[in-house]
Amino acid sequence: MSSRQGSARGPQQGGQQGRGQGRGDGGRSQGSAGGQRGNGQRGGPRGAGQGQGGRSQEQQGGGNQQQQRYGGPPSSTGSQQRPTTGQQRPTSSSQQLESQFQRVKIGTNAPISVDDAVKGAMTHVARPNFGRLGRRITVIANLYKVSIPDRDISRYDVVVKPDKVPKPVCRRVMEHWKNMDHSATLGWSTKDKENVKNIAYDGQKLLYSPFPLKNIGTSFSNFNIEMADDVGGNKRTFTLSIREIKPVNMSVLLEYLDPSPKAVEIPSEAISALEVILRQSPSLRFTTNPAGRCFYSDKGVSTLPGGIDVHYGWYQSLRATLGIQQEQYSYKELLLNIDVVATAFYQQGPLLNVIANFFGKRRIEDCQRSFTSKNDLRKLDKFITGLNVIINYRNTGRRKYKIKGLAAQSVQDTKIRIKDDDGVNERTTTVQQFFRNTYNYNVKYPWMPAIVSGANNVQIPMECCDVLPNQRYVKKINEEQAADMIKVTAVLPEKRKLRITEGLSNLHGSNDKALLNNWKVEINNNLKQVEARVLDTPSMTFGKSKPQKIFNNGSWKQSGFAKPGILVSWSVALFGGCFGRPGGRDFGILEEFMNKLGGGLTSQGVEVLWPDTTEEMTVLEVRGDIRQTLINAKNKAAEVGNRFKNAKRSNGRTIDLVLCVLPPGKNAHIYNEIKKVAETDLGIMTQCLQQKKVAEQKGGYFQNLILKINAKLGGVNAYVVPSDIPLNTGNRVPTRANNGVSIAALVGSVDSGFAEYRSSVRVQAGRQEIVNDLHDMVIEIFEMFRERSKGVYPQKLIVYRDGVGEGQFSEVIYNELKSLKKAFQTMKIKPPTVTFLSVNKRHHVRFFPANPKDGDKNGIVHPYEFDFFLNSHPGLQGTSRPTHYHVFTKAVSIVPAVYYAHLLAYRARCHIEKDDGSDNLSQVSQDLDVSRITKEISNSMFFV
Repeated sequence: MSSRQGSARGPQQGGQQGRGQGRGDGGRSQGSAGGQRGNGQRGGPRGAGQGQGGRSQEQQGGGNQQQQRYGGPPSSTGSQQRPTTGQQRPTSSSQQLESQFQRVKIGTNAPISVDDAVKGAMTHVARPNFGRLGRRITVIANLYKVSIPDRDISRYDVVVKPDKVPKPVCRRVMEHWKNMDHSATLGWSTKDKENVKNIAYDGQKLLYSPFPLKNIGTSFSNFNIEMADDVGGNKRTFTLSIREIKPVNMSVLLEYLDPSPKAVEIPSEAISALEVILRQSPSLRFTTNPAGRCFYSDKGVSTLPGGIDVHYGWYQSLRATLGIQQEQYSYKELLLNIDVVATAFYQQGPLLNVIANFFGKRRIEDCQRSFTSKNDLRKLDKFITGLNVIINYRNTGRRKYKIKGLAAQSVQDTKIRIKDDDGVNERTTTVQQFFRNTYNYNVKYPWMPAIVSGANNVQIPMECCDVLPNQRYVKKINEEQAADMIKVTAVLPEKRKLRITEGLSNLHGSNDKALLNNWKVEINNNLKQVEARVLDTPSMTFGKSKPQKIFNNGSWKQSGFAKPGILVSWSVALFGGCFGRPGGRDFGILEEFMNKLGGGLTSQGVEVLWPDTTEEMTVLEVRGDIRQTLINAKNKAAEVGNRFKNAKRSNGRTIDLVLCVLPPGKNAHIYNEIKKVAETDLGIMTQCLQQKKVAEQKGGYFQNLILKINAKLGGVNAYVVPSDIPLNTGNRVPTRANNGVSIAALVGSVDSGFAEYRSSVRVQAGRQEIVNDLHDMVIEIFEMFRERSKGVYPQKLIVYRDGVGEGQFSEVIYNELKSLKKAFQTMKIKPPTVTFLSVNKRHHVRFFPANPKDGDKNGIVHPYEFDFFLNSHPGLQGTSRPTHYHVFTKAVSIVPAVYYAHLLAYRARCHIEKDDGSDNLSQVSQDLDVSRITKEISNSMFFV
């Protein structure tokens, strides 16, 4: 499934703790001193969450705050003050903020419209101070200081005809034009010819030059460019049209970066021009992504299964940030962010070799069976469609073709119509005969289908094609490929830092020096050092012990659950013939696993009751009928529970749990159907297990399962002592775009320990960032909070909004804060205090310790708004990615886990996916109700 993804981390408030790894429901989970991390069974939509409750607390280090208000909806802006040199930004007290926010609350006694209330409350919060808590350290960021020209930049509008010419071709057209002799047409001198070498072109519409281009005026000047394609062959004619437009005023950016600036808004036009200049040389030497910010090399690639390779490269972008000196606003900087990236490319070379690798074979001769399988041919057709190839049976004429798909029949059976030698009459022949008669080429593999290309559906034997280099593989990679890609791309911080410094040299070294010198652009060669703080470890409560600070590099050993569950009515369902039948040789492995699992649960305080043997609680799959299998498992669990009629229950459900063991291989469709039937039809809690993991019986997998099972039983694994949390938050929802639909997930905490959560989910139109039905979703969560809290609604609400780009901040805040206010009005309750934060993991900022210690927070942040970076967990592999938090409304003090709504959004996809496991949801009705979770489990954490 294609999705726009983000992720979030927040200080951990119980729920899932400890370290463990697994698949299925037992996805990777990590507990930490300040965050949680988790992957679902497969990639999918993820969200954030919503938290309520808790007390108010002064922000880190105390200090004053000032609100910067929008004058209304996103289209209007208000004035904002700037700090003077060496002074802190003027601020109002936190009491004044409280008073200002109270004036816009909506209540039964507040005759104010929702729109007016939202306009008043929607604020970008000024940075209140610089944190003083924790141990101060220095970290190194993957940022380089950039000095810029102090003159305006000449700008030109560019049109390349014919329309829809790809960026790389447009760049080649422009390079051809640069090298043409314009002395007659434009009256250019030798100096003009030298100046044009310094132009920077974005590959589409805009051209920048450090000097005006002589005789290029405000009317289009047209140039005909005749050029062969990149592999030779027939020449094409392009029309390049250029006209002068308004220059880029660089003084605005210089004024913005001045220690005593007057400008408020970041001058994005000037920064965009500089980004094009910095991309000019790398774009001609490396393969780029569509956005033009990633540059991939074809050197040192890694091979993945399935006919694709991993190409490594670098990402770059400019950031206008705040510089900090002695904890005061001192200056702002323009910084170049460089990071390492990697992505999948098609393998190059003979097409038959690539296809053999796709089928996992060493030789194409070993793939003959696959060419008789409709399913394999369908997969191959999908794999090669869109691939550019060059023919190898002749060296003249057109040689480059794009594959549209596979022919329906083999080369020896496919009939085509061709003209006779007289050019008038037609005759029928096969593709095999045509190549023999026309090109004197004998097809070696006539049993293969041809590739189809072009408007006339030209058919070419696959053996006659070579795959051109540097073609990105944009389709979804499978689980095996993803696992291998993680292995080859995860690098330790020191190695990542080395690759970043190599990136600066490769992108802007000797090949780029002359160009940048002529633009008066200078990049400092030293990575930027910033101040950070290691926050004190909070205390954890679990088991029967008092709160303890026992973390070891962000992890700890669980010694009893804070609130253990009770497991009475439960059963095991075996799918796909896992472990054979009871009494068989392999069934003993399952019995051993169950004994260890029960012992592990008991060791953490869970009361486990079960029959004498595993066989007495096991059901086998009814072949091809997942629903009936689950019904049988539900009945079996009831039988087990009836043996212990006097046992206590911790969750109020008749059936506690069904363990579902899945067969090896691609079983996502089985997993999805189990979750859909169990949670929206039968009302039973399930925990899926991978047969391979059950057989391996590794300790980490047991630990992970035990954590999840206790949460599903209504227990609490552990929680952070609230008084030890310097910034308490709540969690809120992103949308997850799809082919036609998006999934919006909302998760809210309902207890004082921030360990129990309730959920709401909706389906809406795709590619839509605003949550349409937030009003009703908030009411659902608030009512579940009231039920859990014996009639009390939350007094403080903190919204974590995941997946919002900086350009969407205003729109999202305005619309969703308006929905929140309306929900409070509908419920006729006193509105809680609201804090709205953005959570962003989709960035390329990384931190490296100057000394081999931990660290992260401030120093490369927004010039005047309240944002910060937080590393809240250690990395299991590679280099940890910090989370970027941005505060938009008045801040209070409580942060629960954000990660559960990611799992909820993914689970919702399971409920609406087609039974065949297809990722294409475009045919799903946007009115489909994915919130139809059965009453039996709706008030539980079924989604973990």
